[in-house]
Amino acid sequence: MLLLSKFFHPGTAYTSGEGKLTSFLHASLKQVAACVIFALAMTVSYFISISMEAIDNTTSWFLPAGVRVYAFLLLDKRFWPALLVGEFTLFGMSVDYIHHGSAVVSVSGMVEYLTDPLRVIPPLGAMLGVAYLRHKKPNQNAIEVKWWLMAIMVCITFIQGVLRALTHAAEDALSLLQTAELTIGYWIGDLIGCFLVLSVVLIVSQSRGLRLLQKGIVLALLIAGLVALCELFVWLTGASNPFYLFKLLTLLALPICIYYYNLQGAMLVLLGVCISLVLLKPQAVVFWELQVFVLSLAISGFLTGSAFELVKEKTNKLRESVMTLEKNNREIKRLTKQLATATVATSETAMGECVSKAAELEGNLDNAGWQTFELIAKLPAEHQATAQ
Repeated sequence: MLLLSKFFHPGTAYTSGEGKLTSFLHASLKQVAACVIFALAMTVSYFISISMEAIDNTTSWFLPAGVRVYAFLLLDKRFWPALLVGEFTLFGMSVDYIHHGSAVVSVSGMVEYLTDPLRVIPPLGAMLGVAYLRHKKPNQNAIEVKWWLMAIMVCITFIQGVLRALTHAAEDALSLLQTAELTIGYWIGDLIGCFLVLSVVLIVSQSRGLRLLQKGIVLALLIAGLVALCELFVWLTGASNPFYLFKLLTLLALPICIYYYNLQGAMLVLLGVCISLVLLKPQAVVFWELQVFVLSLAISGFLTGSAFELVKEKTNKLRESVMTLEKNNREIKRLTKQLATATVATSETAMGECVSKAAELEGNLDNAGWQTFELIAKLPAEHQATAQ
């Protein structure tokens, strides 16, 4: 999806007839590519979801819910109709083939598909939620955009959970309590799926080269550590449920990863926990206990990682401001010292000039005084008394 967001960036418009045709073909190719690749991503995530069973015969999280949200979020609005077409046609056919071994396309089947609220409302809800988020236009680097995104995921997945539960309740005549349990179960599964896709998107989009490799190594070490320690605990104690040790180790790993990698660290822990649970398959764990633990880990890690990332960003900015102020202060001190030295030097020079001028004036006055007496002596006798 990240590659699609760059590939599907709006291109340059052409004005000539041939240029318009080329532009139309290029735009049509992009629409078809968006439709096919989105449907393929939804199908792969659906297959992974039904294969990742932390508890036998139970799908713990539903990844297509997250793929749908982030496809609408990353791509331009002009590709949204192609995404809807891809979900309503290719993805629907793929799901039918996975479950029934055949995918028959007919007009009646398409009409039935498009009139099914369970299939139509989730993508429309995701589209409206992302449209609202874009209308808000929060700062891309602010914590606000992350919290708004989480709120939208919660609302969209809740709507999907209610629709699925009501559909099953109508078909199987379930009680109100069973319907509520189904709603919560579907809601938590879809929400965890959104967080898992979010974790992959954040890690891949904000890491390049060696940093991405480093985080991959950290994820592998985390999974290996969790699985090995839990298996060692079972082997040493003979216990059938290492889930409590697993939760303890997870809570120890979460703050460490957040400290070094901020929000991405929390998402690394979430990915590692989900993969480790699939590998361990703790059979003695109640489904609700596992789901609530993973969801609480996702939400707490998301909020804590976002807040820690914001605090670290503010701290770095404050440190840069302090360094700038210290640099300016040193420059001011240097200029003040230079100005004071220049003032003293100027004062000494001026004093020397004044002394020399005074000596010169004194000499001139002495000469002028003797010349005056000589002139008075040369005056007539009747004027000498007046001149003196």
